[in-house]
Amino acid sequence: MKKFIAFAFVLLISEAVFAQDIETGIYGGGAYYLGDINPGKQFTMVKPSYGLIARYNLDTRWTVRLNVLRGTLSSDDKVIKYKKDRSAKFKADVTEVSAQMEVNFLDYFTGSYKTYVSPYMFAGMGFFSSKYANSFCVPFGIGVKYSLTPKIGLGAEWGLRKTYTDYIDGMAATYSDTDKRQYSDSQTNDWYSFAGVTLTYKIEIGSRPRCLNSVKSYKKHK
Repeated sequence: MKKFIAFAFVLLISEAVFAQDIETGIYGGGAYYLGDINPGKQFTMVKPSYGLIARYNLDTRWTVRLNVLRGTLSSDDKVIKYKKDRSAKFKADVTEVSAQMEVNFLDYFTGSYKTYVSPYMFAGMGFFSSKYANSFCVPFGIGVKYSLTPKIGLGAEWGLRKTYTDYIDGMAATYSDTDKRQYSDSQTNDWYSFAGVTLTYKIEIGSRPRCLNSVKSYKKHK
């Protein structure tokens, strides 16, 4: 796990070094699980999550982003009340590394005085590691960005992760050879979610024309 996190951190730093208009920062929020123990209740048994992010802004609409996120997933039949007689529960930490594309609905960039807020959506590919499973995932979701200052951006987002495993919760199809009841649906894979806020700092290497919607204009009109 330490090697996994170290590799992810190197990727994050590499993006920051080679990009020319980047934003790096922190993420904090919550994480929750969807699967055999919780088939559909969003934002249930939310546990803390945190991480690092880096954005490479291609233009005012498109952004390439790299995440290293960590959180705790948990669920309990007694709380969810989906199959109370089963009495299944689990708790596991999850670490995710993912690359995503963000598309802003408006011509946003941190430091703009005209379009200093914009909703956005994102999608990408990633890999996660947890106590019971290691697998690829497909993160996607929505969010909103707000430019606090010419250099600092604030964001809030919610994203789901489609996975390719049914074992995040550690549940097999049956508990033992003598107990043949169906405890887990092997035909459906588990999901999980990260939802939280981001705080980023913009670093510009070189210069980019911003026309009227510039950082200089931002300072003048702020």
